[in-house]
Amino acid sequence: MKKIGVVTWLGGGNYGTSLQSYALNHKLTMMGYKAYQIVRIDITHQAWLKRNLKIFLISLGLWTVKQHIFLNRLPLFRKKLFMFEKEAYRFKKIYSRRSLNKVIRCIDVFCCGSDQIWNTAYRFDGFMFLDFAKNKKRISYASSIGVKNIPEPHKEKVAALLSRFSHISVREISGVKALKELLPTKDIVSVLDPTFLLNKEEWSDMAHKAKLEFKLPQKYMLCYFVGDRPQYIQQLQDVVSKTGNKNVIAVTFQNKKIALKNVFTYYDAGPREFVYLLEHADFVCTDSFHATAMSINFGKNFVEFLRFNDDDSNSQNSRIYDLLSHYGLRQRLYDIENTEWLSDIDYSKVNDKLAKDRFLSEEYLLKAIEE
Repeated sequence: MKKIGVVTWLGGGNYGTSLQSYALNHKLTMMGYKAYQIVRIDITHQAWLKRNLKIFLISLGLWTVKQHIFLNRLPLFRKKLFMFEKEAYRFKKIYSRRSLNKVIRCIDVFCCGSDQIWNTAYRFDGFMFLDFAKNKKRISYASSIGVKNIPEPHKEKVAALLSRFSHISVREISGVKALKELLPTKDIVSVLDPTFLLNKEEWSDMAHKAKLEFKLPQKYMLCYFVGDRPQYIQQLQDVVSKTGNKNVIAVTFQNKKIALKNVFTYYDAGPREFVYLLEHADFVCTDSFHATAMSINFGKNFVEFLRFNDDDSNSQNSRIYDLLSHYGLRQRLYDIENTEWLSDIDYSKVNDKLAKDRFLSEEYLLKAIEE
């Protein structure tokens, strides 16, 4: 059984980030591999003390007591996230040169996963390009550069690091073009975001442990916004008015409370609760790439808000445009005058295309690991 080391963000507040890392780890396990989430821990004096305290408490048989106390002090959202990650992942932690070498010896293939781990306009992080992997095989699955092009100051470093990969796949078509300019001889392909690798039945199974602290209405609209643009309030008012949906549940961690009539803001959702709420919603309103992907996966009607202006140099709208265009759903972009986003989506063609994409993406992943 090959051991795959997955390098990507875990989440910590953004539900989409949590779901994409879970999906890739879970899919690799379903394929018969032993998947490990590789976590880099910044060693400071405080971290050193905490680690040694843990060793001491374990030796006295008191670590489980400390964990119980720790969990009870966490906000409910954090408690759910902690327990989800504990149950959903196998971890390999890097906190020293010695632990790094141990991880490298253990892992057969390193795979940097999805989300905007290659968005160097936000931050360059060599770890996300597997700069530590020495002579081990390196592949990528649906890594995203987030923006249309690699910023000039990072092009040379990115090209050098990616030249050591045996297989490169990205999430957006625009990302293929950008990386081809840096590595014209490399075969770079576009594959599905990991959340699409699991079908709706598999996501439903993941969410069945969800624990809600309130009773769900029979019909409701789910809102999830990563951005916090002033126009969202007016746009949401318009969506509520035009859909006639009187029950709105806003799932939030990063955003302010949505102070609109009939909007219930739920702060305590973990990843399982988020998926459960999306699965049972009648309509979804979002600016999130992954909430959009999950809406498509579950066959939901949805409307898309844009987090950025198109002329913003750091705009991430291209990934939304790519996703919606790929499945013929550009009409789901919010427009106050053109209300095509109100109509029901015919998912027959979408699902046919998604099934083919899923097959090709799984085929790529298997080939990248085994070839």
